[in-house]
Amino acid sequence: MLTWFKWAEKYFFVALLLIVFISFGQTLWMEPWQDDNALFFKLLHIQEPAGFLGKGIFGDGPYRYTATPYYLVYQLFGLNTSVFFGVAMVFYFLASLSIYFLLTIVAGKNTGRVGALLFAANYVASDSYIRLFNSISSSLGVILLSLLAVSYWKFSQSGKYIWYFLALIIFFLASELVYVRFHYLAVFVIFLEAILMPVPKTITYLINSI
Repeated sequence: MLTWFKWAEKYFFVALLLIVFISFGQTLWMEPWQDDNALFFKLLHIQEPAGFLGKGIFGDGPYRYTATPYYLVYQLFGLNTSVFFGVAMVFYFLASLSIYFLLTIVAGKNTGRVGALLFAANYVASDSYIRLFNSISSSLGVILLSLLAVSYWKFSQSGKYIWYFLALIIFFLASELVYVRFHYLAVFVIFLEAILMPVPKTITYLINSI
């Protein structure tokens, strides 16, 4: 066990990728299930609304863009489920990396490694990730949420407004691209504001915060 920890520390990103593959490798042999059937119908009939997905490549409504990243894959490989789940696994690995960089910046490298490995092991909300319908959207949501938190953290530490405006851009980007996951996003920003900014807070600060 000690040898494994030493190896994982030296080759952390390889270890992270290995954990993701162990967590998701079996999905490469899975077939579409539940809402995935609606997604595949959408890819075959891209101009049809297909339930809540909306019309066209980008769709509309709360589930807009759900089919978008899969459409190019479909054009290149057809309805190859192994490729679809492989792409979803790549996005999950990127989400794990975003967790690592967020926690490393805020709490240090060791915390970042532990957090990323736990996330990669897929203990949380696994049902969202093993369904193609939700997988890429959920991973993209984690990535954008991590980037938002990093930008806001950098702003709170440096006071440089470039980080504030970057956080603002990511906020609206997340609200648009992953709306179905981020209708609560304003609450997350309020939470960040509450824990990151100086105490005690003045009236002027509270007005600026709003």
